[in-house]
Amino acid sequence: MKGVNDQLILEKIPKRNIRKLIIVLTKDGSYCVEDSFSMGSLGTYAVFSVQIWRDKEWGDLNLLTCFLEELCHHYWGIEDEEEVKHKVFEIAKELVKGELEFEDLFLPDWKKGYPHIYER
Repeated sequence: MKGVNDQLILEKIPKRNIRKLIIVLTKDGSYCVEDSFSMGSLGTYAVFSVQIWRDKEWGDLNLLTCFLEELCHHYWGIEDEEEVKHKVFEIAKELVKGELEFEDLFLPDWKKGYPHIYER
């Protein structure tokens, strides 16, 4: 959050342009808004699956990348997967002490996960 905050300040994005985001940490990524009195629910959510992190034995850099990617999608309104990864890298390199390369955050073949976007 600090890195995102610092970048928003650096880019002089006015507070009125910063949309609210509800961050939900769940065991398996599932989340349901249900109660006995609501007729509906409205909110912008980022839902994270903690069990997947544990199963993959993710370290701090992996978790930082995961959080930053969703926060960058939200706060900068970036839908494009390639563009958002470059914004994540821009913020992460300011947070991480020492040298950081793009490939430290994303596997060289990360585009294979998005065949509908990147035709070969």
